[in-house]
Order: sequence, then structure tokens, then C-alpha cells
Amino acid sequence: MTRWLLIPIAIVAAACSGPDDGPEPIRTATGAAKAAGQACTAGSECDSGFCVDGVCCTTDCKGTCQACAAEKKQSLTGSGTCGAALDGLDPHDDCAADPAGTCGKTGACDGKGACALTPQGAACATDAGAGNSCNVMSAKGAICSGAGVCYFENAPAGKPCAPYVCKNGSCAFPCANDTDCQPPNRCELGVCKPKRANGTPCKDKLECDSGNCTDGVCCDSNCSGQCQACNLAGKVGTCAFVTGTPLPPRQDCAGSGACKGSCAGNGDKCSYPGNATSCGAASCTGDVSTSAATCDGTGACAAGQTSACSPYGCDATNGLCRKGCASSADCAQGATCDGNTGKCAISTAKCLDPTTVQLPNGQTESCTPYVCKAGKCQQQCTTGADCAFGYACQGASCVADADGSAGGAGGGGGASSSGGATATGGKSGGGDGSSDDAGCGCRTAPKRENGLAALALLALVATARRRRSR
Repeated sequence: MTRWLLIPIAIVAAACSGPDDGPEPIRTATGAAKAAGQACTAGSECDSGFCVDGVCCTTDCKGTCQACAAEKKQSLTGSGTCGAALDGLDPHDDCAADPAGTCGKTGACDGKGACALTPQGAACATDAGAGNSCNVMSAKGAICSGAGVCYFENAPAGKPCAPYVCKNGSCAFPCANDTDCQPPNRCELGVCKPKRANGTPCKDKLECDSGNCTDGVCCDSNCSGQCQACNLAGKVGTCAFVTGTPLPPRQDCAGSGACKGSCAGNGDKCSYPGNATSCGAASCTGDVSTSAATCDGTGACAAGQTSACSPYGCDATNGLCRKGCASSADCAQGATCDGNTGKCAISTAKCLDPTTVQLPNGQTESCTPYVCKAGKCQQQCTTGADCAFGYACQGASCVADADGSAGGAGGGGGASSSGGATATGGKSGGGDGSSDDAGCGCRTAPKRENGLAALALLALVATARRRRSR
């Protein structure tokens, strides 16, 4: 009979999980965990599951004198991959220091993936270097071999201290500053090191052999132009011209919109669009056109020029003066369209009658008490001809005629009255209807000489009658 061995599920699961499995990576908002080289505080944030030196690392980087962050590596590059730790640094406490003067471990890494030993020429503790001396930049007496051994150097020339200087019979290790190092070396982390070549990461110009630290790397020049950079891909360490936006910490190009400056890739300063670049559309203000605004070559937008369109109107659809017309609506105010020629012409005021003027817009106005002359109402008079009918010129003003209302109009009424008297068979006032009253409205006094003649005639007739009666 076959027997089945029952194994608890929990035991099987534990056997399959493996001892090195880490926690499930924490996913970002996009669903992806952090890639190698990105900042982290725990392995659970990283796609690899390892967070070393504050960055996600491809491995656990647990070897002696290893580091994963670029600034802690001898290469100063490649964050996210493990490499030899920086000379003079012990990022993971791998190298416990031996007692001072024993020529043993210094307590730091050597930049090659191992713990550093006291360098050659440093005084040993055997006699505290009491009998040591310096021969220029070489040490004599009880000194370290550089391989962990203390011995007595008695050669007349001594043992060279380079890259350190010799002080008090000992090579100046660890260095305190750059004066403890032979030029052009520098002191970093207590170790004298060669200055860095162009393209090598740096924080200060003193670290660089060129004397220039720009954009985080040793550069072949100062490279401080607004449109320059020393860290462009394929040109790291060499100053080059930038295309587009200046790289921080350089100031951005001035301007905005269409007039904003940019780096053209052929100079160290920003280039700016000129007046061939439009930055605002043309527009109309009544019958005045304002041309399109253009860039002024400094990043600013210069206002367009204005021009009067008269006798044509301004086309609001494009902001330009019209060149022809289909109707008077296409013309400027005070102008009309000639349908035959398609051209606008300025309309002028004109006199519709002696006392009425017609304005260019078609409206009419009365000139009374003055007359209209040459399309204008007279504003003062010199003779009665400058005044409307029924008005007389007094001084320089036209005033109503004092002889009845509306002057001649009152005279006309007198003519009608005279005519009425004639119709009744009698004479009234100034004689018959054909007298001077009828036409101009002015009464003319009868001639005095005619009256005297009539009186003389009557006297003669009376004398003759008396003679006959005798």
C-alpha cells in the first residue's frame, strides 16, 4: 500500500522563498520602482532591492573598500554601480586603523579596493623619528617602507617623500593642507593626490590641473559665457557652445514669447529675434491702422507704426488699410465709395439752398439767420447779402428786420391787404395794388412834386369858375 507524505504548505513556501529575497520593491506613481543611480533611503525603493551610499545600486556592494555613489568612488563617476572607494575614504568602515607609527593600516582605503598602509617615508614609532632628518624632499632614519614594515634608512640621499614634502625628518603624512604636498599635488582626505584632469568631476578649481572647475567638471577654460558649457555629452571637459536654453547656473536669455532670446550654438551670448519676427497682429482704431508689432532684437516687442487709412477704411479682419471699396462702408468716415471705380473719395459739405448746408455724413443744418456759401454757414455779415431773407446786417451780425416779421414776408402781407382794398372799389393807404408795396414788401413814399402839381391845377380850376360866375 502506497503511503503519501504530507508536508505543510507553510514549509514548502519557506523552502521556495530563499534566504536572500528582499521585500517587494515599492512602486512609484507610474508603477515603476527606482532605477540604479537614483536617490534612496531603503532597498525597498529600488528595482534592484539594494540601496547603497544613498543611491539604488545594482549589487549589495559589500566588498572591501567598495562604494556605489559616484562621489565616493575613485572614478568619481557611475552612480548605481559598485567600484573602488575613493583614496583616503572608508565609506563602509572596512579598514580599522593600526596604532600610530606601526606602519600598518591608516584607517582608509587606497583607491584600489584595499585598505591603505602608511606611505613610504613616514617616521616609525621605534624611536619616534628622533634621529630622522630630511635631505631636501627625502627622509632618512627610521621610516616606513610603504608595505607595512618599519626600517632604518641610512643612505645619504634618503627615501623620496613624493607626493608629500619632508618635514622634521618625516614625509608629511597625513597631509593637513596643500602645503604638505609637492606641487602640483593637492591635499584631500589627508592624502596628497595629483590634480584632476579635464573632464574629471570637481567641486573647486584647486582640484583641477587646468585651474578651472566649471559645470561640476575640470574644464579646459573658464567657460563662463551665457551660452557655453563644459559638460555637454561627448565634450565633457571641453568648453562648447550651447543650443537652446542656457544651462544653470547661467542666467536665462531675456525676453518672452516670440521675442525671447536663445543660444544659437555659435557664440557665448544669447541671440534675439529682430524686426523680421512678428510679436503682435496688426489692428484698427477707427480709420487708423497699427501695423504688426515686431521684435526689437533685445527680447522686447516693439509697438507697430500707426497710419491713417483715409479716404479708405481700416479692415478689422487684418488690421490693414483697405485699398478699394465695394460700398461706402469700406471707406473712412466722411468718404463715400464710387461704385464705378471702386475708390473712396472724401465727401464735402454743400449748400442745398440759400440757408441750408448738407454735411459730409448726409445730415443737414440750417444756417439761419445767415446764408450758406461754398458749403459753409456764414458766421458774420458785411452786407445784407450775407443774411437770410427777413434778416438785415447790423454791425457784423444778421438780425431780424425791424419792419414786420420775417421782413419780406411781412411786405407780402401788405400787398395782399392792398389788393383787398382795390377789390372793394376804394383806394386804401398807399394807392392801387400795383404800387411798390406789391413786390418787395417795402413802402415807397409818393413823390412830393406830383402832389404840388395837383394842387396848382386845382387852384387854376377854382379861379376859372369864379370868373364865369361874374
